[in-house]
Amino acid sequence: YDLLNNGKKILMYAPTFRKSNRSYFDQIIKNVDYTKYNLIIKKHNGEENIYMNGKLIYENFDKYSIGLLTIADILITDYSSIVFDAMILNKKIVYYTPDYSLYEKERGVYDEIFKNSKNNYDNVYDLFRNLDNVNMDEYDEVKKKHINASINFIDFIKRIVGGKENEKL
Repeated sequence: YDLLNNGKKILMYAPTFRKSNRSYFDQIIKNVDYTKYNLIIKKHNGEENIYMNGKLIYENFDKYSIGLLTIADILITDYSSIVFDAMILNKKIVYYTPDYSLYEKERGVYDEIFKNSKNNYDNVYDLFRNLDNVNMDEYDEVKKKHINASINFIDFIKRIVGGKENEKL
């Protein structure tokens, strides 16, 4: 991704999969300040688009989200579990959830993450106005509960597979 090495921060918009046709891609694409940011759109079907100066400059269909996330400065998402990957990588996370009530009713959400987040916006203008003020502290409790617990479980499985199941946890 040498083309993104132009001194601008990289935004990655990676929304969750939706069965309906509700899409907020255009709102994100139209409102990015391209003098400050490059934009990667990562659709759930694998499609990746990169925008610079408001123009689509790159398309690919086989990139993994985690690889793109490693180069992003800020993740914009909605209800996707990619937030856990972003937390492990200590990425800034901003939620764009204009349909929160409807989505919560239809599919459910990780309430503890979204409901009280200061980084959760239902309005694209507020989202972009606050991109430089992302509060990372609010993820400490979520990381302790979900990510650290997962890491401990993985370590436990490794010990069992390695024949060290009697070691103290």
